[in-house]
Amino acid sequence: MAPRVRPVRPSDEQAWAELYAGYRAFYRLPDDPDAVAATWRWVSGGEHGLLGLVAVDDEDRPVGLANLRRFARPSTATIGLYLDDLFTAPTARGAGVATALLHEAAAVAAAEGASVVR
Repeated sequence: MAPRVRPVRPSDEQAWAELYAGYRAFYRLPDDPDAVAATWRWVSGGEHGLLGLVAVDDEDRPVGLANLRRFARPSTATIGLYLDDLFTAPTARGAGVATALLHEAAAVAAAEGASVVR
């Protein structure tokens, strides 16, 4: 079954933090619980134009994440959507998680009238 994608919920905090720590480790960023906690606050609260999405398994457990950010495009006087972070749990790789997250990012952009997704 293809993963389902939805916005983050408060109950996702622990699973999201584990995924985001995995993302940071994959990119060889230092272990930084404060950065993970701050990013959670931003994506879960919509701060700085951020939107947190998670791909969930059949039991509604997050197995992937995408952090999106809205940004102004002065040259076109429009708003774009930027994909800051994309990560799939190693145990869920090959199951279409990243594809599902990218499709949802495109759907969010279309729904909001974003002029571009980067």
